[in-house]
Amino acid sequence: MGYWRGLVPLSLHTGNGVRLVKEATKRVNEKDPMAYSTLAWLYESGMFIAQDINHAISLHKEFLALDVELPKSSVTAAHEELAKLYKIQQNWLAVSDHAQYVFDNTTFEFNKKYAAQLIKIAQDKLVEEGHSKH
Repeated sequence: MGYWRGLVPLSLHTGNGVRLVKEATKRVNEKDPMAYSTLAWLYESGMFIAQDINHAISLHKEFLALDVELPKSSVTAAHEELAKLYKIQQNWLAVSDHAQYVFDNTTFEFNKKYAAQLIKIAQDKLVEEGHSKH
């Protein structure tokens, strides 16, 4: 089936993501690293599938745990997505941890600034709740 990621714009254009969800799920089950972010995005957004933040988180964590060499930029992007998802859940310790990874490893100033903002928000929330990061 050609380049499967072409199903993303096709699905957005037609409004039908059945093939995209099926193919991304199949590829995640086959441990294809490129499929995890697509399927996680679908679960996060609720596009073409029931929204499930916990499943999106689990997909990003599975991606990070794959026993293959992953590009550093993909690993950093997964940590950024995890920080965003944990922010939705108000899991401030996890937000801080994943945002710190992004801050320490990104090569892009925009991502570094965003990570610093997330770290500050998380630390402020932890203080409000009477916790500290460590």
